[in-house]
This record gives sequence, structure tokens and C-alpha cells, in this order.
Amino acid sequence: QERDTLQSEMSELVTRISEEPAGSPETGLMRANLGELRVRMVSIQDKLGKQMAIVQAWVKHNAEEGS
Repeated sequence: QERDTLQSEMSELVTRISEEPAGSPETGLMRANLGELRVRMVSIQDKLGKQMAIVQAWVKHNAEEGS
């Protein structure tokens, strides 16, 4: 859920950045905010990847025991 929220916020920011006039002071602030959101997204993706690896190892272990 947090990942979906971040993705939505990032998409909105990208749209707003593309609509800003050249040289707008807001563009820099929005880009900085977008960078922060990207860092949070990478962190969430990393956590999800680790959780999936644990689940896959558990499934593999249980499948081997059942054979």
C-alpha cells in the first residue's frame, strides 16, 4: 500500500514538473521532493525483495520435505 501511494505521488510530481515553466523556482523543490520519494521507494522495494526471498526459501524447503 505504501509503495502504491509513493508511486502515485511520484507520478503526480513528474506531471507537475513537466508542466512548470522553464526557470520556475518550484521545479527545483519538486525535483528534490521526487528524489526523496525515489529513495523511499528503493527502500520499500529492497524490503519487499528480502521478504519474497524468505517466502521462496520457505516454500522450497516445504516442497522438498513433502517429496
